[in-house]
Amino acid sequence: MKEVKIEKIYDYPKNDSRIPVAYVIVNNESLGGGGFGEVFKVRREEEGEPPNNNQFFALKKIKKEGIINDKDKHYRVLSEIKIHRMLKNKYICKYEHSFEDEQNIYILLEYCERKSLDDYLKIRKTLTEYETRYYMFQVLQGLKYLRRKKVVHRDLTLANLFLKDIKSIKIGDFGLSYIETENEEKPGLMCGTQGYFTRSEEHTSEL
Repeated sequence: MKEVKIEKIYDYPKNDSRIPVAYVIVNNESLGGGGFGEVFKVRREEEGEPPNNNQFFALKKIKKEGIINDKDKHYRVLSEIKIHRMLKNKYICKYEHSFEDEQNIYILLEYCERKSLDDYLKIRKTLTEYETRYYMFQVLQGLKYLRRKKVVHRDLTLANLFLKDIKSIKIGDFGLSYIETENEEKPGLMCGTQGYFTRSEEHTSEL
C-alpha cells in the first residue's frame, strides 16, 4: 500500500468550547482511493482522554484544490455528504462526521476491517454458493432501504461493498449517488465504474 506523510489530522470545532480532536493515521498508510479522495485507517485521540487503540474509523480525505474550481466535482462532494449523512441502516457503511481545514474536506466513516468484497475475492478467488446467497441477501436489504429513501447509488461494484467482518457486508461510497426527487442531470447520463459497463454502454457513456 502507498505510504503517506501525514501522521495526524485535526478536527477543530467551529465553536471554541472544546479541544480539537486528532485523528491519527494507523501505520501511516493509505487504504486506497478513488476519483475524489483517498481513504485512511485512523484512530481518534482527544486531549486528556486515554487513546482507544481498539476503535478505528475510515477517514476519506478530499483535496480542495481538486474540486474548488470544478462546480460538478464540488457539487458531488457536498451531495455525497448530504446523502450519506441521512442514511442509517445496518447494511449501509455508517457515516460518522465531516469537517474541513484549509486544504482538505474530510468524511469520517465506519471502518470495515475486512475491507472491500473486491479485496476479499482477490485473496479467496471464489465464494461458495452459500456465501454468495448470504452476501446477496444483505446487499438486497441495503438496496431496499436505499429505494425507500429514493437514493440511487449508481456505482455498486465489488469495491464499494465492504466487509465489517466475515459475516457482515455494507454498501458504501456514495460519491456518484443522487436522490431521485432532486435529480437535475440530463436523462440518459451514464456514470459509474467503466469495467462494469457493457460494450454498448462504454461507447455512449459520459465518465
